[in-house]
Amino acid sequence: MEIPYTLIIDLARPLKSNTILISEGDARSRRLYIVLMNNGKKLDMKDVQTVTIKGVKADDTILFGDCTIVTDAEGQPTNTVTYVLPSALADLPGRTTYTLTLNSETAELITTPEFYTQTNRQLYDEDDYLSESDLVGLPDYMETGRFVGRGTAR
Repeated sequence: MEIPYTLIIDLARPLKSNTILISEGDARSRRLYIVLMNNGKKLDMKDVQTVTIKGVKADDTILFGDCTIVTDAEGQPTNTVTYVLPSALADLPGRTTYTLTLNSETAELITTPEFYTQTNRQLYDEDDYLSESDLVGLPDYMETGRFVGRGTAR
């Protein structure tokens, strides 16, 4: 199960607001569709051979991967690339900063402006359970069908 996210990155007009929210423990659940623009127009990707993604997590761990260039019906590259965020991203709460690097046949490199993911802590740990003190009155109720707790019979 994947949640698609579309980010628009304009190489000539960088924005600092491209942030994707995820939760601690999420695993390969976010597919990025990154639309690359140049000054409001589609970026010409005909000379781009590869697109790599690099990320730096809150603990300075580096993530690195290859993106997939989306092609049209004729097999020509579009201005969109895809990438599934790895499970390792969600093992630490905090902000991860990313860039894409476009590599051409002639060794030209273009690096995009930064974009971000924010990994939020889990609300609770599923391994936690209710303590016995949270179940006061339950044994009496199960035996008698009446709730008895805090000194009051009902």
